[in-house]
Amino acid sequence: LALATISPHSYYTYWFFPSRIPLLFEKYMRLRSLSSQEWSEWRQSYLFILKQSTYLHGDSKPLLLKSPTNLTRTRVLLEMFPQAKFIEILRNPLRIWLSLLNMQKVLLRLHALEDYRWEEIVEAKRQVFVVSMQQWLEEKKLIPPENLVSVRYEDLVSQPVQTLEHIYEALGLSPQKARPRWQPYLQSLQGYQANHLTASPADLAFARQHFEFLYDAGRYSLSEH
Repeated sequence: LALATISPHSYYTYWFFPSRIPLLFEKYMRLRSLSSQEWSEWRQSYLFILKQSTYLHGDSKPLLLKSPTNLTRTRVLLEMFPQAKFIEILRNPLRIWLSLLNMQKVLLRLHALEDYRWEEIVEAKRQVFVVSMQQWLEEKKLIPPENLVSVRYEDLVSQPVQTLEHIYEALGLSPQKARPRWQPYLQSLQGYQANHLTASPADLAFARQHFEFLYDAGRYSLSEH
């Protein structure tokens, strides 16, 4: 999102012009079909944001980026940052999809500057979701094993401390400095209620039709929803 505030070269400008989702996805998530000038400007802007964030948070603290747009940039990120470490959080694909659609309804209602048909948004986002995940599953093979750890969302929710310790240890990091801050933060979340989105029979059928490869990759059952 920070990129969208300083540059036109951002996928998230689709919030304003949802008809451009396919074009923006190819250009600014997959980083394809860019002119040399667009590529140079995107890279310069992206690096500027990372440098600014590093400066604001202190040079000794590594950046932790949580951005779905990076799902399709693994190869580029490894070229830019060969020692980058990656944390993959697996979750039931249907849960992800329902959450994604719910967010789109809110964002487009607030920001869209053009008329749109919801059915077309669903199809465009389905393509983005499927292609993004397929590309991630393929390109994550490029990451050195010692720089990639996978955890399940359900474990992170039910056993947060143990899961965080596993992440640190798997990536060769020491959790000693961070551990004292975990419990106060977790206590601050007490009482938080996540959205519970009910899956309809049509949603289940949709997931079976389009997301089976993700159920296999994450070892989830199609009967889980």
